[in-house]
This record gives sequence, structure tokens and C-alpha cells, in this order.
Amino acid sequence: MSVASVFDDIGRTLGNLAYVVSPILLEGGVAEKTGLPVPILVYTEAVALVNGLISGGIKGQFNMPDLDNMWCHWNMTSSVDGTLNTLLDYEVPVYTLGNQNAACKNTFRNPIKVSMQMMCPARGPGAMVTKLATIQSLQAILDKHMMMGGRFTVITPGFYYTDMVLKQFVDVTQKPEQHPASVFQLDFQQITLPYSAQKKKKEKANKKAFSGELIDINLKTKTNFLNSLTGSSGIELA
Repeated sequence: MSVASVFDDIGRTLGNLAYVVSPILLEGGVAEKTGLPVPILVYTEAVALVNGLISGGIKGQFNMPDLDNMWCHWNMTSSVDGTLNTLLDYEVPVYTLGNQNAACKNTFRNPIKVSMQMMCPARGPGAMVTKLATIQSLQAILDKHMMMGGRFTVITPGFYYTDMVLKQFVDVTQKPEQHPASVFQLDFQQITLPYSAQKKKKEKANKKAFSGELIDINLKTKTNFLNSLTGSSGIELA
């Protein structure tokens, strides 16, 4: 195998992880104690991981999960009300103004939006129980994260949406009688802050990064780390 093919495989794996398996990061809020953004993968796979360990233990074997066989996969879509994902959105004045400069000064920037669909068809042992526990846990985590002032980063192949807030979390399954609760959608919107507030926020983030605070995390064991992330949803990993 050539070096080029190895790097190609690595690139494909990282792309699959970022865009399909875990394209959403939680910052602040429930992730504040870690000092780092927490991928949503931690919460969507927690119950499935425990279920897999139990199933593997019963069968006397343990198989590490692969990215093509995760509990859910994500893709970008338009919002429930039909709003497209935006990178820039302006409110342009429709009344007559003296010149182009005046028109620009009276143009307002609207919050950008992005929507992600979570596809989680039932499969494997205990699939429906895993799904029920995962969705309830995820709903509780996302609600707590929002109530604590948490933010989201949404990663897409074309753009990184930062400082997003969750607008709604809904079930959009097309044929629920055949595949109940198999597709969910999360709509995100960016809060528009004054330029001075944005600048101050970026300076604070840079200072924190360069001071080494981002890696100052108390991680005694992987189990303790996962429990610290999932504990608020009632999930404990022994």
C-alpha cells in the first residue's frame, strides 16, 4: 500500500467522522467542565456502547464499533419550514436612498441558519430500547445545554457554523408506521452579536487557547471522563 493511499484512507475516515458521524460540537453549557468542545457522538453513542458491551459480553466477544456502523448518521438538509441553510443573509432596504453607501449602511445582517438530520434506523439487539433511551437522553442533554447558555458548532463540507443555538429538535420520519422514530432534525440559528462583543469573545478564546487552559482537564480515566459528560442525562458507564 502506497503512502498516498494511506493518507487518502485517513482523509476519508476523518471526513466521515466530521461530516457524517459527529458533525455537531457542544461548547460551554454541559461541556464547560471539560474545557473543550464535546462531539455529539459522545451522547448519541453512549447507550449503544453499553448495549453493545452487554451483547458482546453475553456472546463472549467484543467488537470495537466502526464508523460505518454507528448508532446514527447525519446529513445537512433544509429546515422544517423550508428555510435553506445560509452562509450570509441580509435585509436590504426597499425604499429609495440617496446613494450606494447609504443603502449599505441601512442593510441589516440576518442570523445564518443550518439544519441537520439524524438518521437512526432500528438495527441490532435491543434496538428499540436503545433508541428510546438515546433519544430521551439526547433531548435532556440538549435542553440542559441550551438552558445553561451553551453553544454549538456545526461542521459541514462547505462551512463551519460557529456560535449556533438550537432552535428546535423534531421527529421528521416520513413513514412512522413502517420505521417509527427513525429520522430526527435539529435546526440551528446563529445569534447576531454586536461587532465589539464578537471581537471580545474571539480575543478571550485565543487567550484561553494559548495559555494552555484548553488542555488542563482532569481525566483520570476514560470512564470518569464519559461519566462526567453523560452524568447529567442519568447515564453511568461502569
